[in-house]
Amino acid sequence: MKRYFYVLLLFLIWITACEDKVDLNIKPGESQIVIDAWVTIEPGTKQVITLSRTTPYLENNPLPLVRGAFVQITNQTSGRTFNFSESYSGAYVYQLNPNDSLGSIGDRFMLSVQVEGETYQAFSQANRVPSFNDDSIFVESRPQEFGNPPGLFVDFNVRDLPGIGDFYFMRTYYNGKLRALPQDLIVISDITIFGRNFDPRQDGLPFIFPIRSTVNRPLCTDGCNDRPYKVGDTITLEILSITSEAFDFWTQVQTQATNVGLLASPPSNVPTNIQNVNPNGKKAVGFFTVSAVVRAGVRIKEENLIIIR
Repeated sequence: MKRYFYVLLLFLIWITACEDKVDLNIKPGESQIVIDAWVTIEPGTKQVITLSRTTPYLENNPLPLVRGAFVQITNQTSGRTFNFSESYSGAYVYQLNPNDSLGSIGDRFMLSVQVEGETYQAFSQANRVPSFNDDSIFVESRPQEFGNPPGLFVDFNVRDLPGIGDFYFMRTYYNGKLRALPQDLIVISDITIFGRNFDPRQDGLPFIFPIRSTVNRPLCTDGCNDRPYKVGDTITLEILSITSEAFDFWTQVQTQATNVGLLASPPSNVPTNIQNVNPNGKKAVGFFTVSAVVRAGVRIKEENLIIIR
């Protein structure tokens, strides 16, 4: 026992004594084009694709934006093309008319980007998405339980679509502002958040509680347990359909975004579905996704609270 405490003491002295300044000489890699192309088939919306450039690992500046590109989406099912215009630096925009959309559920799409002498392509499909009912989203006033403080909690009823192979991305807006902390990145595979472990007994059932509870996560990352909502707040939920490839992409983004702490693994590149048509050309990073989207919102009022005792 004495030997154990001696070794432990030496270890503690060692880790607390390592305070020498170390200058890391990391050579910057080759800068790559970053293509952020997530569009929806929602009618009458403004679709935006951004082009930027990677920076060295230790540089903490915004990504440089890329101008002068030709950006086009082709609906391969209908044959229609959409040419995006550069609205401002790095942002390429297509404004749909009120009754117009990029396509329908099940349509296949191709992205084409010509920039700096290179041509990049990517493919996606607009998959189906479950729907909200008029009373799908509600607010409960809950007492302190299971170590959680009392407060107002948002819950919702959404039912998974029958069949295997549905993938979703869920967003929460708090008073009109997107919740964008790493903990708010929620990807769903057939109503589970544990990867591709499909359970046929859950097929077509309402979303499980671990998914629904994600909208009540604290608005901080420092371990606080404060609940975010109060009377007068507005909460909006969005569910977007994604492909299995996009599910893998966002799962790895989530892993990298939350990869912190003493035992964190080294950062690594996430996959991309964007390819240079020239196999010997410069590579790009990013992802192309076409989604169907549904949303529902609620304004918290005293008279609408469901009291849980």
